[in-house]
Amino acid sequence: MGECHYLYGNVHVAKEMEVVKRLLDLSGIGSDRLCLRWVSAAESRLFAEYVTQFTEVTRSLGPFDPLRYELELEAVEAALTSRRLRWLMGIELSLAQKGNVFGESLPEERYKEQLQQATEEEYQRALVSAAVKRDPLSVREIAFLTGLPVYTVSLQLGELQRHHEVEIESYQGTTPKFLCSAHGDPETLRGDSHASHPEKRELQ
Repeated sequence: MGECHYLYGNVHVAKEMEVVKRLLDLSGIGSDRLCLRWVSAAESRLFAEYVTQFTEVTRSLGPFDPLRYELELEAVEAALTSRRLRWLMGIELSLAQKGNVFGESLPEERYKEQLQQATEEEYQRALVSAAVKRDPLSVREIAFLTGLPVYTVSLQLGELQRHHEVEIESYQGTTPKFLCSAHGDPETLRGDSHASHPEKRELQ
């Protein structure tokens, strides 16, 4: 690690892969369907061994049906490309080597905790947002569709409403039905403001 021709390119890729694997586990797809190995151009035999091993793993898992995980895949992509996660994945080396603006370095375990928490929150938020893109749904309907707890759905809906990404479209009796707002900016919620990122306030 750290011996990439492009300086720390492989270090950044390894960090991204950790996040992707976590997102795949959260989505129920499973991190076993993703594999990263470091092989030089001179290690053709090792490369062939890795390919064979991964082929056996994927064969044992069986065919992957993307239609079955359409909602989850949409949420994984949205979470992975969010500004919050991109920012967190990009600062690890800087914080470990240079520290923050006060010269304070962040312990690796603390960084991992914050990255894991952010990954889970961004996935949950993206999943709720994806669920209400097509039809207006109640909190319990969203929870049933996504598999998230009712409390988590309510919490993420509050955040999405606060940033005008989701709005109450109608009521069924006294039960509100939520739908994605046509005027919301998906990146507003995942922007770089300190209000959106409590971990950024701490790291700085």
